[in-house]
Amino acid sequence: MAGANNAEQQRMIDRIKCITFCEARDVATINCDHANQNNCRETTEWSTNGIPIVGSDKKFGYDAFHLGSPFGLFVDDERGNIYVADTHNHRVQKFNLKAIGSGGITVAGGNGAGNGSNQLNMPWVVYVDKNENVYVGDTDNSRIQMWAKGATSGVTVAGGRGKGKNLNQIGACQGIFVHEETNTLFISDFYNDRIVKWIPEKDEGVIVAGTGVGGSSANQLSGPRGIFIDQCETIYIADLWNSRIQKWEKGATEGITVAGGNGKGSATNQLYDPWDVEVDQYGNVYVADTSNNRIMKWAPGATSVINSTTTSTIPITTASAAIILTTSAAIISTTSATTIQQLVIPNIPVNARWAQQGVTVAGGHQSGNATNQFFYPKGLFIDDDDQTMIIADTLNHRIIQWKTGDVNGQVAAGGHGRGNRLDQLSWPIAVVIDKDTDSIIICDDNNQRVVRWSRRNDTSQGEILLDNINCFGLAMDNQKYLYISDTRNHEVRRYRIGDKNGTLVAGGHGEGNGLNQFNGPTYIFIDQQHTVYVTDRNNHRVMKWDKYATEGIVVAGGQGKVNALTQLSFPYQLFVDTLGTLYVADSANHRVMRWFKDAKQGTVIAGGNGPGERVHQLHYPYGLFFDRHGNLYVTDSENHRIQRFSIA
Repeated sequence: MAGANNAEQQRMIDRIKCITFCEARDVATINCDHANQNNCRETTEWSTNGIPIVGSDKKFGYDAFHLGSPFGLFVDDERGNIYVADTHNHRVQKFNLKAIGSGGITVAGGNGAGNGSNQLNMPWVVYVDKNENVYVGDTDNSRIQMWAKGATSGVTVAGGRGKGKNLNQIGACQGIFVHEETNTLFISDFYNDRIVKWIPEKDEGVIVAGTGVGGSSANQLSGPRGIFIDQCETIYIADLWNSRIQKWEKGATEGITVAGGNGKGSATNQLYDPWDVEVDQYGNVYVADTSNNRIMKWAPGATSVINSTTTSTIPITTASAAIILTTSAAIISTTSATTIQQLVIPNIPVNARWAQQGVTVAGGHQSGNATNQFFYPKGLFIDDDDQTMIIADTLNHRIIQWKTGDVNGQVAAGGHGRGNRLDQLSWPIAVVIDKDTDSIIICDDNNQRVVRWSRRNDTSQGEILLDNINCFGLAMDNQKYLYISDTRNHEVRRYRIGDKNGTLVAGGHGEGNGLNQFNGPTYIFIDQQHTVYVTDRNNHRVMKWDKYATEGIVVAGGQGKVNALTQLSFPYQLFVDTLGTLYVADSANHRVMRWFKDAKQGTVIAGGNGPGERVHQLHYPYGLFFDRHGNLYVTDSENHRIQRFSIA
């Protein structure tokens, strides 16, 4: 070690100690070598057909047998327990592999969303130590909570001082790892583009990877998610926005790319939005390659999967996954089938009724550009996780984000006047939230483009995803494909983010009223089977196109444009619940209609009392949405307000 400085000498000594420790005890951070159990081998292969062990009926639920969009996963292989961060139910569930039929036990949270010591708010990640203490990345509370075994409340061990960039704060925890030999906590801080190490009883953390400023250089990260720490405190990082896995040795000032890093794509030397990473005792790197819907295995030193000694890709069918290796299996968590890109589909009873008098929950102060006003709002999306409405404030050329109960909204995109600069919008008409990237995707109608704006507070402009397209409606499925209605070409196309051409999924045969045609397709809805529902505005009908169909089926309207219960008049935004019941904003009839599956006519559930501004009236409703409880929200465009009709 002659010529090395003191820091380099210490790193080498630590490395030698670590290697000796690992070899002498034959241990790895992943328990792959217990006595009397199958060892992980370099030639290990996995079945490409997964077996559901929790949530096999694919239904969103709150009881012991169901989950609500699970993200984080931890496997206690020694005790045979699986811990699941049940994100939308704001709890951590524990399942025993030998007693799955008995359901799960809540070991953290489960007392509703909140910031109390017995509550969680959108837990994304979980880690369990050898003493069965449960560490939870409590994302929307910007803290890490530790719940001792059997405890009814947690203790904050990191963060808890609000969302921020200071070292005593967390932006958004998307990865957590406890190094039990040193009793230190590692946190992947997604918003702050850094990995932070917290030592027990310290008031702040220390940055051990990344600079805190997003970027693609070797010393930077951009949206880090899952992390893995080996016995030497080498950190493996799923560097989401850079589509790569970075390996960062203890004390290093920059990382080394060990997987991906060749741009976003599906080639064998590429990744596309990696979410999580695991490493076995041989140094093989396993990646949840989210937007490619697969699990990838990279051998040490490989430049692509095809060059590794063991090629392995495991397909998955949903866009978001965490991966854990055990002694005999790779266990993967995927999001709930009743959630489409964080769009929670409520289970609305057949006999449901809604209040006939609406309550104004946003706007209602006449037209204007103040933050408590709208100017002809149209498209609407509800982020049920943080009780926020995202509203296309069309003639103010901005997107407003409005938390439930607030008296003012916040400008989330645009708001710099009408124009085509990257910080401007022109007649935005539809919005979708992509929770995976914490961004808003917008149909910027008059600019003939689709743009994406991050929801981070420091965002000043958007990025163009598609241009030269007459976009009116947007939807995203559970595989992160984006569906766009094109009013000029009378068609709906499906796009992978980054794709410029797309695949035709409905229409495309010119303007007309045939079953394979549209006349002004506007808003769209995608269900779990990738069935496409389209409001065919100028044909005054709603069309349903099954996946791979060459023509659609009329499921509402199509009988002219008067106000009979069999008719619609210039329909706009629509919604489909878990029973296949259709809800549509029947704009020129100033009402919201409900059509049961295979019904010949609909029923009025809101409005229908002529145009007006009274509580039982609507005036050209454009947008509608439901929260998880089944409450109906309507953009009452001519009244420049959002109305809520509570489910009875």
